[in-house]
Amino acid sequence: MSTGNFQFAETSASGSSGAAFKQGAITVDGVIESLPLTGVHVFIVIIAALGFMFDSFDTYVVSYAMPSIIKEWNISPVMNGLLSSAGIWGMFLGAILWGPITDRFGRKVGLAGTILGFSLLTGLTALTTNAYQFLVSRFVTGMFLGGMIPVDTALTSEYISTKYRGRFTSVLTVFWPVGMLVAALISLNFVTVYGWRVLFVVGALPALITALIFSKMPESPRWLAAMVEWKKLKVSCNCWARERRIYTI
Repeated sequence: MSTGNFQFAETSASGSSGAAFKQGAITVDGVIESLPLTGVHVFIVIIAALGFMFDSFDTYVVSYAMPSIIKEWNISPVMNGLLSSAGIWGMFLGAILWGPITDRFGRKVGLAGTILGFSLLTGLTALTTNAYQFLVSRFVTGMFLGGMIPVDTALTSEYISTKYRGRFTSVLTVFWPVGMLVAALISLNFVTVYGWRVLFVVGALPALITALIFSKMPESPRWLAAMVEWKKLKVSCNCWARERRIYTI
């Protein structure tokens, strides 16, 4: 495909949501749909898939920790149920709250914020000393866990053309049971030696990938177009242009 020198026509958001261009130019959707698979796409899908895996790990890790917690704190069956379900209730609330947040501040902020949030809070859960602290920690952690899933899916869909979108979205869902398996394996091999807290220490490690998200991942061009962020939109689209030299915008 030949290269071109395209310019954005800076229309108002009430016009065409940033999708209109000067004569000889193409739309944001046109850029995304025309691109072949690039390393940028692969990087985005890998980060998104890891996000699903870590989210799954942190969601289910409490199930493997509960037998040891019950013995250590001598908690009642009712409290056991509350501790086990606190994260799920938090996920319900987080799924509602994080949609507007990412619509306002961007997909990168949403993805990095949810991963960083549930990672750090999972790590803090390892420091809890009673059931009530654990309950609060898991509920707040769940708010970030629940927000990550729709943010991750939306981000992937906005980056990837319809030609590849279905198969890459399927890749994300495959990594959900992988996270469950990793939680089970770590529990099987380390809890008896190091105690239940090691599960939550491991759950804090995903915070490290947020540095990659902020430094390497471009913002969603569709979101930038909708927000009329023209300069940032050109930078985002040029991430693909620099790699394959398909477009110079």
